[in-house]
Amino acid sequence: MPTLTRRKLHRLWAIPKEDKARLKRMRLPWWGILCVIVSTIALGLLFYHMGRPELTLPVLATVFVFVLILTVKWRLRAYAWFWSTIAVLVMLHVTMLLLIPWTKKWVPAVTSTAVVTIDIWAMLAVISVVGHLCGSEV
Repeated sequence: MPTLTRRKLHRLWAIPKEDKARLKRMRLPWWGILCVIVSTIALGLLFYHMGRPELTLPVLATVFVFVLILTVKWRLRAYAWFWSTIAVLVMLHVTMLLLIPWTKKWVPAVTSTAVVTIDIWAMLAVISVVGHLCGSEV
């Protein structure tokens, strides 16, 4: 098992340049946008029907984050540690969604965007740390 010095640990939390570049290059085709719109409406109606419309935005943001992470890190799909890490992160997010009392009031878009961005970078950093600890090339 590799050891972590202070210098390695500092580089470990840095998001790889190729992941940053892949995030900047991502584009969704028109049919992908249409699928997102239809699934968003369907999910909103489902939560409205269940009596929990305040969960729509947090669930959509969580799904968006995981789709983005899986798209960026898809080259790691052959590693068991990757899927284990994703499973733990999913469990943490589901727990968060169920335990946090979500508001029905309006939340500024800047706040939601900031939270989602921090979540994406934190998950990329966690995957990077776990990959280095498992001895894989992340």
